Amino acid sequence: MKKMYLVGLFYLGLFYPAMQAQFAGLWTVQEVKVGTEMLTPVAKWFQFEEDESLSSGNGGVRNMIGSYKLDEEKGMVQFRNESGQADPMGPFAYKVDGEGMQMEREEEGQAVVVLLKRASNIPLAPWDEMVGFWTFNEGETPGHMQSIFIKWDRRYVARTSEGRKSGVWHIDGHQPILRLISDGGDAEDSRWTFEFLSKTKLQWKRKVGDKEETFVLMKQE
Repeated sequence: MKKMYLVGLFYLGLFYPAMQAQFAGLWTVQEVKVGTEMLTPVAKWFQFEEDESLSSGNGGVRNMIGSYKLDEEKGMVQFRNESGQADPMGPFAYKVDGEGMQMEREEEGQAVVVLLKRASNIPLAPWDEMVGFWTFNEGETPGHMQSIFIKWDRRYVARTSEGRKSGVWHIDGHQPILRLISDGGDAEDSRWTFEFLSKTKLQWKRKVGDKEETFVLMKQE
């Protein structure tokens, strides 16, 4: 009996590193479903290291570091924050299938299902692609704005016929909505929906009264 137990431990010792290697790596989140609602975050990724450390973020913004612990027998993974505290919502049941992985658990009575895909690079988020110097087509500018420099530190500087205007920019984490919060006050704030037509071509839309305005911006390299 003792011999069989030792043999079992031996094979478990071989099996666990294999499971660890299968789980480890860079994963991007393809879909998050909470109950019947889709709540997929933008450009979400997880990096699981073989030493059980982890980091996570959205695009170029890293917003979590910590660790994880696998229970290979139960197929569960527990996340911990940088201070070592376990995720209060409990562990996820997980299943790796080739280049895909599914994690699920219950949160406040609702099933949460996360689908991930193995990746080789951290995905770009809209806030990564938005950074840069953009110009409007002549004669098709919003108000007096002629160009806008969107900076990495979440500040922007717009060139207008009235001079330079500055403020803070913010992109919604779930929807293509851009807010320009002006240093000049609320009256100069604006809200846009946006779409990247290409890497260097951007479309902005906003409602003004009963009309919808559309503008195209070109990125200057």
